[in-house]
Amino acid sequence: MTRECRVVKVVDGRGQPVVGATVSLSMCPAEATTCSDIAVWTTDRRGRVCAEQLLEAEGELDVRAPDRLGGHCAASKSWEYPRGVPEGRGPGPVVVKLDAPPLPRAALKGSVTSSNGQPIKDATIGIESVTLSTGCSYSPGPISAMSSPSGRFALPQVPQGTATLQITHRDFAARTVQAVIPSADADIVLDAGAIWRGHVIDPDGQVLADCLVSARAARSWSATIQCSEGKFSIEHLPPGEVEVLVGTDERSQLGHRTLTTKVHVTDTQPLTQDLSWPKGIAVSGVIVDESGVPIGDARLSALPKGEHRLPSEFHPQEVVARADAAGQFTFRHLAPGPWVITGDLRAPRRSQVEVDGAKDQRGVRLVAVRPQGN
Repeated sequence: MTRECRVVKVVDGRGQPVVGATVSLSMCPAEATTCSDIAVWTTDRRGRVCAEQLLEAEGELDVRAPDRLGGHCAASKSWEYPRGVPEGRGPGPVVVKLDAPPLPRAALKGSVTSSNGQPIKDATIGIESVTLSTGCSYSPGPISAMSSPSGRFALPQVPQGTATLQITHRDFAARTVQAVIPSADADIVLDAGAIWRGHVIDPDGQVLADCLVSARAARSWSATIQCSEGKFSIEHLPPGEVEVLVGTDERSQLGHRTLTTKVHVTDTQPLTQDLSWPKGIAVSGVIVDESGVPIGDARLSALPKGEHRLPSEFHPQEVVARADAAGQFTFRHLAPGPWVITGDLRAPRRSQVEVDGAKDQRGVRLVAVRPQGN
């Protein structure tokens, strides 16, 4: 049985299907400052999308050329949907003609060397965006090259304009540079970057025995380090702002939670700085089933009141802890304020209890559904 949908077909100036064009429908009010209610599709090999939302929804329909052809910089059209779209109210396909002339292209060549002049092999040179002579900027898609043993690289077909390049290598700090195309060779120099060493400290001033430290910077640069007795060492940090996320396991003293902070890295100077968790309140109690029997090893979640988690996702402010064999649980160092305790996360139906969070609370009792097979 064929599902019902509305077809949008995208063709070029010769009537041939355009593969990989972007078709989107924004269903947000015009006065909205941000919009998350946007449906996006990509045309198939016949230049078509078949979308159920287009049968009933209203909004703004936007059609853009594929990234490989220049994206919205090459060609785009938008209408109020369905009223302003040609054939938008009829039963047949909505045919959109995007006549995107080919963008002029040229080769980009260059070399990657270290700060002492040595060639760097296996550096990845990727294009993040290209700004055309018109001032329009777009992402051309996955265009990249790898440097040879002599440090040389070549990208044969790059849209002409100012390209923003991201250069990465496992032994050097990531770097972002701009290159004008066409032009002479792009000579790129990488350095080792900074080293950041420190400890992860719990709210009681003790070093956390086990944790995970993730760092992100310079657009696509990232690193994840397993703590060893609370110590961590991150190498090849690029200069600038670095966002750091520390995660703990739900069986740790703090439960499963995350701590996010930012640090500023200056050039290649070594950085010594600890990451410390803030103090908070403690909430403890017992989780039992409808018969009053403790649920051993239950998984419980604490979330600030008013926040909501999706069933399959972990909320950034959430804390997940395990009860012991007797159903006893403790959430340590929660931020002051009202919290909602939920359990058992292993059961299809979960119970909740609210705590005011103004001070430490003991004796909280949560009556929950016992997971099947437990």
